[in-house]
Amino acid sequence: MFLLHDTKKTILEYFRQLKFFTNNDFAFIDVHNEHLFYQNSAVLLKIVKMLQDIKLKTEMQNQFLGDLFEGFLDQGVKQSEGQFFTPTPIVKFLISSLPLQQIINETEIPQVIDYACGAGHFLNEYAEQIKPFVAAKNGKIADYYGAITGIEKEYRLSKVSKVASFMYGQDNIKIIYADALSNINEIKDNSFSVLVANPPYSVKGFLETLTDEERSNFELFNEVSDIAKNNSIETFFVERAAQLLKTGGVAAIILPSSVLSNGNIYIKCREIILQHFDVVAIAEFGSGTFGKTGTNTVTLFLRRKSVNPSLAEHYKNRVDTWFNGDETKNAVFEDYPLLEAYCQHIGIPIDTYKNLFANNFAVVTKAVVASSGNNNEEIGIATDSKFDQTKQLMNYDIIMEYRQIFENDTIAKNIKKKKITAKYSKVDRENDLDNYVRNAICEIEKDKLYYFMLAKRNPQPVVVVKSPADSKTNKQFLGYEWSGAKGNEGIKYFGANISDDEENEIARNKGINSIQTPLFNPHNLADTDKINSIIRHNFVNNTHGIPERLRPFVTMCNLVDMLDFSRATFDKQIKTIATKKVQEQSKYPLKSIDNILVDVLGDKPKIGQDQILESGTYPVITQEREHFVSGYSNHKKCVTDLPLIVFGDHSCSLKHVDFQFVRGADGTQLLKTNQDEVITKYLFYYLQTIKIENAEKYERHFKYLKTTKIPVPEDLDIQRNIVSECEDVDKEYNKSRTSIEKYKRKIAEVILKLKGDAKKLKRIAPYATARVPYSQIAPESYITTDNLLQNCEGMKPYENTPNIDSAIRYKKGDILVSNIRPYLKKIWFADRDGGCSPDVLVFRPTTDVYSRFVYYAMKQDSFFDYMMQGAKGMKMPRGDKNSIPNYEIIVPENQKAIVSEIEQYETKITEAKAIMDGCSDRKKQILEKYLK
Repeated sequence: MFLLHDTKKTILEYFRQLKFFTNNDFAFIDVHNEHLFYQNSAVLLKIVKMLQDIKLKTEMQNQFLGDLFEGFLDQGVKQSEGQFFTPTPIVKFLISSLPLQQIINETEIPQVIDYACGAGHFLNEYAEQIKPFVAAKNGKIADYYGAITGIEKEYRLSKVSKVASFMYGQDNIKIIYADALSNINEIKDNSFSVLVANPPYSVKGFLETLTDEERSNFELFNEVSDIAKNNSIETFFVERAAQLLKTGGVAAIILPSSVLSNGNIYIKCREIILQHFDVVAIAEFGSGTFGKTGTNTVTLFLRRKSVNPSLAEHYKNRVDTWFNGDETKNAVFEDYPLLEAYCQHIGIPIDTYKNLFANNFAVVTKAVVASSGNNNEEIGIATDSKFDQTKQLMNYDIIMEYRQIFENDTIAKNIKKKKITAKYSKVDRENDLDNYVRNAICEIEKDKLYYFMLAKRNPQPVVVVKSPADSKTNKQFLGYEWSGAKGNEGIKYFGANISDDEENEIARNKGINSIQTPLFNPHNLADTDKINSIIRHNFVNNTHGIPERLRPFVTMCNLVDMLDFSRATFDKQIKTIATKKVQEQSKYPLKSIDNILVDVLGDKPKIGQDQILESGTYPVITQEREHFVSGYSNHKKCVTDLPLIVFGDHSCSLKHVDFQFVRGADGTQLLKTNQDEVITKYLFYYLQTIKIENAEKYERHFKYLKTTKIPVPEDLDIQRNIVSECEDVDKEYNKSRTSIEKYKRKIAEVILKLKGDAKKLKRIAPYATARVPYSQIAPESYITTDNLLQNCEGMKPYENTPNIDSAIRYKKGDILVSNIRPYLKKIWFADRDGGCSPDVLVFRPTTDVYSRFVYYAMKQDSFFDYMMQGAKGMKMPRGDKNSIPNYEIIVPENQKAIVSEIEQYETKITEAKAIMDGCSDRKKQILEKYLK
């Protein structure tokens, strides 16, 4: 029996659908106090205790419904058909990243939609966040709620959304039970100012539920060959967003990462994005973000381009006009500079590139044949300047790649197979092939130029957010994790400081108010030190730079640099690592490095390794070792070419050189500037502060370095001041480095002067080999040779999940040594219990020796040299486990006193390292002081 009016019946229906109620449950609502009570159900005991003090309808937003939903929904409403509910922190991050204040101020009452609203999280969060902006405008909040619309295809979820709106006091929000891809009378195209959604993905057969008329509304449908098998529903939701939003409307849409890179229909989807939207930001979230799904996602933050007139249509017409032979500059639309920019981007002079345009394009294949020495008259070509220009065009790699592809594809092969007859000559066949190749090249170049123009006109750089790859760091980045433990399922927030009481689930989930994450500040969504503010400001072209602590997660990229125009195929992949990053703003003009470099003059005779070793006249500059098989030496007469910067093209290393030297033949590049314009050492210090693109791929670094733009003060005194202050920092760095070497020598001297009995490791610190189940150790305490640090620097937490059942147990006070490549000196004194891989040797000091003394005695070069004596293998030498325990250590009686002396030196070394570690940031601060 239920004594409720309709709205409150819906609330109970919500819980019943989540299988929290049975048919025998008795429940009622106190209409006056609007509290929910239950009785006669043991199954509900836990829920009753959690909810009995919660007021259902409040003026202030409470988070319990969303948290309850995420914590228990899996028990009742299966997440199916590609639907994965958005965690509350992600909801809050996405909504607070939108320029809501600007929209409220500049729009009478903005229309807002979530076309796959699920439980209504986005709608209710939007309604909550606009309250202060509406109040400041003296608007009626109920009117703004009435402009919010949710569409949900799943009946039960549409009911849940209605309940959520009621419980948050936002009754006016409209929830439509329908398919958002179908025709809905209440929904009008080009009418919404805000769209936020996490639409479904990978739903097979979704097109079968639409009528022929509804399917024809989508350009994407032209890419579909089998409506039953096609499951790319997320692409149709992208096109639906373009239909719904008005000019200037903003969107945040969660999509699988494959949208940015997959082929076939996804290429068309990216074309729709580039044609109809400005890309403001892309946030990549990895596995673990959405609970049970391991899908990697991206959230696209978009702004709708002009609907009428359409910039995409205008650029399409402009490109067609150019390739039809009209290259007239257009002063009104200023499109010609975009053509110039494209030619500069691909590295082809514009006058040469324009030979692709109609009436300027000499036949491609014939030009190549002619350039090889054949008689022009024999192949029917008139020689003129345009013919010569076309030959020049053919020298560019991309045109040659085009020819190689198109001259050997199916169409070309069919042309080549045509029989020669009296009416169809060999010349006719050559002309057909030439025309086909030419048209094919022009079509792909038209496509590239068109999307280059659209991307180039993106009004702002793109904020790219990347969540960390390793699981532990990613959880800290998100501010939460998911628990699948029975009886403790759901989302767990970091920073809540709530007890682990099982019956306090909702209280613990309210910890979102104390969540610790770089994404947003729950107490101040306008906090400029958070990622949401960077994105929000970017919507209005008001980015103030990226705080240092956010730089591991956030970069700024030009959209045009996120597309690859260099390959013969053009699939419009949007890469979240651009070919070059947006340069930091400066009050001085930016110049590309390529334009400030000058040639290095003089003879550079080759000299062999034997000459280098015999003469010893010049130091050797290489990326790896102190001498190399071959190299180049600056002759004495070239001394005026110094100073130079030696850039390591493999390792992205930099060295300022003002002395004669031998250049190792291992990919080093010599950089020289005109000292009257750019002081070489100023360039050196600036380059030290930037990241060379694609360094992690070990390819073509110099190419990216040359295109980097840097601020160049015309006043050389400013450059000199920067150099002088950075040199002072370098002096402190070198002083600290010298200090470290001094204290390392003192430690070595202490060990060498030891007096006592020589004892073998197998006597005082034998191997520990007992194993422990991996499930019984903390994942961050798992040690392998990979997370032991070189040069006795200790360890870093393990970031992956090994595919093992057990590990070798180590205990606090044990000494762990990597047995692979002993010369790397990987050793760690365990400060915890844990487990390690078999490639790590565990030494356990006996009770008759002081464990830290044994550690310091083993930390010496002599120990690692001993390990290498018996090592086997070339690339990955391993120490001999049988001989290592025979290493002898002098064991004195005053071991603790010895350790005390050594640790005094270790403290000095730690202090010196801290100074060295801070030098890079100090030089950045110097540059910013002068250049910003």
